[in-house]
Amino acid sequence: MRKIFVKGPARVDFAGGWTDNGIYPKENPAAVLNAGIDCLGIEISISPAKQFQVNQDSQLLRACLDFLKLENPDIEIDIQNSIPVGSGLGGSGLLIYALLAGILSYQGKKIDKIQLMNSVIEVEKVLGSCGGWNDTSALYFPGIALTQTSPDKPGQYYIQHIMDPEFEKLCLLIDTGVRRDSIDFNIIRNQYTKGDKLAIQALAYIREAALNCWHLFINKKYLHFAKLMSETWQKVCEVGHGTWIEQVGEIQDIIGGDLAGFKLCGAGGGGFGIAILIDPKTRDEVAHRLKKKFQVYKPCFRSCLEIKKSEII
Repeated sequence: MRKIFVKGPARVDFAGGWTDNGIYPKENPAAVLNAGIDCLGIEISISPAKQFQVNQDSQLLRACLDFLKLENPDIEIDIQNSIPVGSGLGGSGLLIYALLAGILSYQGKKIDKIQLMNSVIEVEKVLGSCGGWNDTSALYFPGIALTQTSPDKPGQYYIQHIMDPEFEKLCLLIDTGVRRDSIDFNIIRNQYTKGDKLAIQALAYIREAALNCWHLFINKKYLHFAKLMSETWQKVCEVGHGTWIEQVGEIQDIIGGDLAGFKLCGAGGGGFGIAILIDPKTRDEVAHRLKKKFQVYKPCFRSCLEIKKSEII
């Protein structure tokens, strides 16, 4: 008999979000630049039991079991989740992925990571959320990852990644204290579906910006990267009304001239934001200023999904 342990990081995205969502990537090239972070995440253990037990039952968990055609299997699932709901850090997609991966591993089945990414999207459709593959594409490799798709190769992903500790020293992850509902953020997807020209142009710009941010990043042009990241998020705000919140202005004012770029993670409208500073020497002092009103983390982009097995004697 075996026990399975799954550990996965929360996700921050820098550019390209929304191009992975809905029918857009089925009709157009898409690209997302993101990373897993070590300071927040999910840990799941799955072990044998005489009857089904779980410490955190939910509609999401039941959707995963239904997808796998299981009903109250003889297992015990323990979920430890430090990612706040509505944080914009990809928590729902990560939890679905970790549950599917953990249960399949417990069953002794081979894990196909690409198939799992596609399975997460299917489960999220059942739940009525607007998740794409942005939540899960950061799980495969440590470091910053660029994931691209093409409509002529549906369900396939081209992922590049690179580790850069120097870049980490410029970053702060900031909790705005505002929680948002992802159901409110189908607006961009719906506008594209209706043929809205502004949405179509914005999504094409966002995808191109993700590619340009990647090239700036690998050439260590961090300040240009930060500027383009901010401009890209502003483009999202122009189309997706409600993605901007007043706390963003407060954060920007507190950081002041030390700020190179900022965006809210995920769909926006609340949750966490990623700030890129001009000089790594100012990070501690900037964090100290922010902590008077906000919760602040110093993220490391070195985490990816881990699955471990142990035999129970």
